[in-house]
Amino acid sequence: MRFLRNTQRIRRHCSVGLLALTAMAALAACASPPSPPATPMPPTSSPVPPVKVMIVFFDFNKSNFTGQALEVIAEAVHLARIYGTVKVVITGHTDTVGSDADNLALSVRRAQAVRDEMVREGLDARGIEIEGKGFRDLLVATGPNVREPLNRRAVIDLSDYDTGDRSRN
Repeated sequence: MRFLRNTQRIRRHCSVGLLALTAMAALAACASPPSPPATPMPPTSSPVPPVKVMIVFFDFNKSNFTGQALEVIAEAVHLARIYGTVKVVITGHTDTVGSDADNLALSVRRAQAVRDEMVREGLDARGIEIEGKGFRDLLVATGPNVREPLNRRAVIDLSDYDTGDRSRN
């Protein structure tokens, strides 16, 4: 009798254990398979430089440079030389004080002044385009006749890089 009770207890214990093992196996079977390991990207032959946009700020109704503006232009020239920039686009802007015609002319003078400085520092003028936008495309939205210093700027776009691969020529 004692033997029979022990056997029943063992069967009960084993059946609970088997039930737990069966549940764990079922869960494991339902789980998604492990993800395959990530394949590394092949190395590039030369690093591709990032798009580079630099901004030169101006005083009110001026197209001459501050010391900080000259530093920005020098850095732009340096980057253009390092990365072999084939084209530079300079866009002049103004704040909203004054007439549309006056602001358009001032924005062109600002872009031209930056271009002249970049050429003075050794860049080829043929690779530099300029445009003036006046008070269109404001950096800081304002109403008319607002003196906003952040809108008085010239944007230097050095995004068209030559990657240095001369074998295509």
